[in-house]
Amino acid sequence: EWVKCWWDNFSTNRMRLFIVLATKNNELTGIAPLMCKGSAFSKGNTFKFIGTGYFDYFDFIIKKGEEEDFIDSLISYLDNEFKHYELQLSNIFQTSATLKIINERKNNNGFNFSVYPEIVVPYIELPETKQLFYLQTKRLLRVDVARRERRLSESGEVKFKYCENLKDAKETLEDFFHLHIK
Repeated sequence: EWVKCWWDNFSTNRMRLFIVLATKNNELTGIAPLMCKGSAFSKGNTFKFIGTGYFDYFDFIIKKGEEEDFIDSLISYLDNEFKHYELQLSNIFQTSATLKIINERKNNNGFNFSVYPEIVVPYIELPETKQLFYLQTKRLLRVDVARRERRLSESGEVKFKYCENLKDAKETLEDFFHLHIK
């Protein structure tokens, strides 16, 4: 929905949708949500994630375990269809399988592409519980978090909710959207 909204409002005549779907045994295994920008002055086409420059992070949507096959197939397809092209990928999570595989492949002389994954999305992977978080942090941070929680609780009720299933996550996400809009 976000991608469609972005495309409807920000795409230009020089951009083309280039969404690649991969299947294996009639099952969808991957999606590359790309846009292509070509120009009379360039020697080829430039492929980027749809919405580049406007969203925080991007990645291919790939079934777990199919990452290498999908990326190799995508690169092979681009090599066969386009004489010259540039694949500009940015804002990918540091721990993404895509980033790891692309970095391995970009040095392979058999592929005809340029990739720019220098802009990666850093993030902190938090432990499952607050207690584990506190065990892994320095005293000063624990004190700061406790102080901020206290200040927040003075403004209203503070709840931490751990979602154990998809139903809980969807309900919590709806609460988040409601609060965000409010």
